Amino acid sequence: CWNKENKEMDWVRRLEWDNSFFYIEPEQYSDLFTLEDYDLMPYIGVKDSFGKEIYVSDIVRAESSYEVLYAHR
Repeated sequence: CWNKENKEMDWVRRLEWDNSFFYIEPEQYSDLFTLEDYDLMPYIGVKDSFGKEIYVSDIVRAESSYEVLYAHR
């Protein structure tokens, strides 16, 4: 998940749902946070040409031609 305050990715240890709120427990913290603090960005199962994982909401650039590998509907 994207840590909005620190502007970095954090690995999620646990997600909880309580009535109308998601709570996130990042690996490096022992507290639960809400989606006000983090954005969930699931891995789409594709890596770029440098081997870096691509997540939902990532911005990627394609040279000349491209192929749609993932389409959110």
